[in-house]
Amino acid sequence: LAARALRTALTADGHEAREAAVADARRVIWSGRPHTAWAVVAAARVLTLADDTATALDHLQRIVADSAEREELWAESHAASVRAQVLVEAGRAAEAAEAAAAASRLAEAEGTTGGGPLATIALVRALVARGDLDRAQEALRRIDGRRLDDCVWEHHHHLTALALFERGRGRPEQALRLLERCGASLDAAGVRNPVLTLWWLHSTELLMLLDRPGDAARRAEHGQELAERWLTPRSMGLGLLARGMAAGPRDRVELFTESARVLAQSSDRHAHALAELHLGKELLRRSDRGAQPRLRAALATAARCGLVTVADEARRALRS
Repeated sequence: LAARALRTALTADGHEAREAAVADARRVIWSGRPHTAWAVVAAARVLTLADDTATALDHLQRIVADSAEREELWAESHAASVRAQVLVEAGRAAEAAEAAAAASRLAEAEGTTGGGPLATIALVRALVARGDLDRAQEALRRIDGRRLDDCVWEHHHHLTALALFERGRGRPEQALRLLERCGASLDAAGVRNPVLTLWWLHSTELLMLLDRPGDAARRAEHGQELAERWLTPRSMGLGLLARGMAAGPRDRVELFTESARVLAQSSDRHAHALAELHLGKELLRRSDRGAQPRLRAALATAARCGLVTVADEARRALRS
C-alpha cells in the first residue's frame, strides 16, 4: 500500500490519483496493523505532498520516538531526516534547521559518512531560508561527490537546494541551470507532482530576474498545468504565485491577492509569506495604502517561522 501510494502521488495523474494516494497512505497509518518504519514514512511523505503536513509530522515524530526506544537507529535516522524535510516544505525554517542538525547526528551515529544526504539537504534549505549562506556552504561540502541521481527524493531536493544557494549568492544563471536540470530529470523519471520540488516556481522568478518575461510566462503556465494535476491549496496557491510573478502590471495584484488567500489555507508558511510580500511590494509600487498591512503580514509570518530572508525583504519594503 505504501509503495503504491507513493508511486501514485509522484505521477500525480489527476484528482482521482490524489484521492487514491491519500486513501492508501491513511490506511497504512490508521489501519492498526504493524507496518515497517519505511512504510509509515512513505505514507507520511504522501500526506505531506497532499498538504496534510500536521498528520505527517505527528506520525514521523512517533516513528522517531518508537525507533529510538527499540534502538533501531536506521529507522530513527530515516524518519528524523524526512521530518526535517517536511518542516522545510512547511516553511518552518527555524524548527527545520534544528531537526535537520539532529537528524544529521543520527545518520553519523548510524555510520553514514558526512551524515544522511536528506538531512543535510534539509539543513541547507533551512539555512538558506535563514540567510546563513556560509553554514549552508559548509553543509553542502559534506555531500560533495555523493552519487544521488538514483534517489528520486534526494537527487531532486539536492538540485533545488544547490540552486537556492546559488541564487542566494547572487548567481541567478547558475541557479536557473540547476533548476532546469531538476525539471528535466523529474520529467524523464515520470514525476509530475508539482510540489515534490518547486523548481518551476523558483525558475519563473529567476527568468523574470534575468529579463526573460516570455520564458517566465511559459514556465508559470507549465507550473499551473502541473498544479491542476494535483489539486491542493498549496499547489493551486503556488501556481497563482508563479503566474503573478510572470504577469504584466495589470494582472499582478489580482493574482497575488488570490495566491495569498489560497496559500493561507495551506501548510506552506514560506509560500504564504512570499505571496503577501509580492502583493505588498506591488501595492507599494502603486502607492496603494493596502501595501502596509500586506507587508506586515509577510513580516509577521516570516519572523515567526525563522524565514530571515523574507523578513528582511519585508522590513526593507516597509521602510521605503
